[in-house]
Amino acid sequence: MFSTLIDDVGVTTGNNLALSAGANYNLRYDGAAAGDFLGVERSSRTGDVNGDGLSDLVIGARETDFNGASSGSAYVMFSTLIDDVGASTGNNKSLAAGANYNLRYDGGAADDDLTGGRGVYIGDVNGDNSSDLILTSGVADNNGASSGSLWAMFSTLIDDVGVTTGNNLALSAGANYNLRYDGAAAGDLLTINDAAAIGDLNGDGFSDLVIGATSADNNGAGSGSVYVMFSTLIDDVGASTGNNKSLAAGANYNLRYDGAAAGDFLPDTNATGCIVIGDVDADGRADLILPAMGADNNGASSGSVWVISSTLVDDVGWTTGNIKPLSSESNYSVRYDGAAANDFLASENGILSGDVNGDNISDLLMAADSADNNGANSGSLWIVFAAPASSSPPPSFEEEASEIQRITGSLNGGSVYADFSRGASDASPVLLDTGGKDVMADRAGILYVPRYLEDVIEVIERSTGRILKKIPTGQGPVSVLLSADEKKLFVLNLIDRTIQYIDIESEKVLMEYQIVVDIQEADAASVKPRDLLNRNLQKLIDPAL
Repeated sequence: MFSTLIDDVGVTTGNNLALSAGANYNLRYDGAAAGDFLGVERSSRTGDVNGDGLSDLVIGARETDFNGASSGSAYVMFSTLIDDVGASTGNNKSLAAGANYNLRYDGGAADDDLTGGRGVYIGDVNGDNSSDLILTSGVADNNGASSGSLWAMFSTLIDDVGVTTGNNLALSAGANYNLRYDGAAAGDLLTINDAAAIGDLNGDGFSDLVIGATSADNNGAGSGSVYVMFSTLIDDVGASTGNNKSLAAGANYNLRYDGAAAGDFLPDTNATGCIVIGDVDADGRADLILPAMGADNNGASSGSVWVISSTLVDDVGWTTGNIKPLSSESNYSVRYDGAAANDFLASENGILSGDVNGDNISDLLMAADSADNNGANSGSLWIVFAAPASSSPPPSFEEEASEIQRITGSLNGGSVYADFSRGASDASPVLLDTGGKDVMADRAGILYVPRYLEDVIEVIERSTGRILKKIPTGQGPVSVLLSADEKKLFVLNLIDRTIQYIDIESEKVLMEYQIVVDIQEADAASVKPRDLLNRNLQKLIDPAL
């Protein structure tokens, strides 16, 4: 039902509209054959998957037989095709006819049940600012029986069909997808029951991919695991197709969280929607929330929910193969345990992030349908409000001066900074001169480049040249230095004649100083910006210099 049709009732109430009457809907899509179960388990999504700026429609049918019995399918209807009916009503479209869809993706093999368990997702996972299509099968056998698989089709690949219709693409052919992630072992059930999510977890401004395998045995039989792939890792395949990535290999993921004990079945809730991404600590960055309704931390099957803050996720940088068992307290920020044995906290999709008290800060909601607080199995829901971010006092000048002293001391030594692209093994940050600009690089290969005319520091991935973010500065930044912990920047702004001390993650200016050592006109041609920055930092530490 298009908005224009729904709006016909105005503000009147009690309008009862039977969908047996064509006048009450604009479009009706019907499954291609008996037993297809089109749209079952909420396997429908909307979003722009072909990059034209208009939202499209994707509908799953897990029991279609196009690539073997119960291989399953996903139909894609671009907005331009849907719009062909205009404002007319009663348009019935059978998906047995290719003219009624642009794309049909078929499961890779018989019994894959593609899109089963709400296995359709739309989001930008490769950082090109265009949404991609993700399809899953929790019982696919690509790395052993029921290892489970996830296929990613980038927007640029989907767009290859243009506006043509009836394009049938089997996921058994590598040319039809960009990436396929396979469960690490037989029986892992990767992605089963909606165990996938898309969102920016490491605070770099690009959405990442999170996939669960409830039956993985990495920390005991049935402990379960959740894998995190940052956008920067996914983007490594470029626009190539047929990339198959087994999650048995650490190089194929950035982080793996393992359930705390055998039988936890992380992130199982016995229903769909078992991985949540949302900011529940009020720091402006999305956190990862993982449930295990069978965890025994407060009695048998009391259930637990772990919150892993974005800042904790980001600690691994861009490295791969980081394994974080949730049996270790250092690997999560908060763990909430069900109030009693057999509460099954977070069961049946009982976990949600959203603002419920009107302070514009997301809160955490956790339900336990078997809790007995008002009688046997009366059920309960707990709400944890997110406290506003604390306003800690600004660092003292002495603390800042100590940090500056370490930086300038390293510069004066002259031997600490080296260009890793030339094979140096020194573990310190890198100072590079490129075209007269002072550029910093950290150990992870991230460049920090002053942009004089834009008043920003560009954060650039050296290996690809991709701009990860732009950090606002004062007017006319010409030089930048990286702090010893690689979390802060010293920036020299030539136009407003300031030195700023900036936190990279939050982009907050921690301190700002006026230039105390200026360039004499006679020296302007010979003094490099980094020398001027270095002199000023030294002068701030010791005014007698």
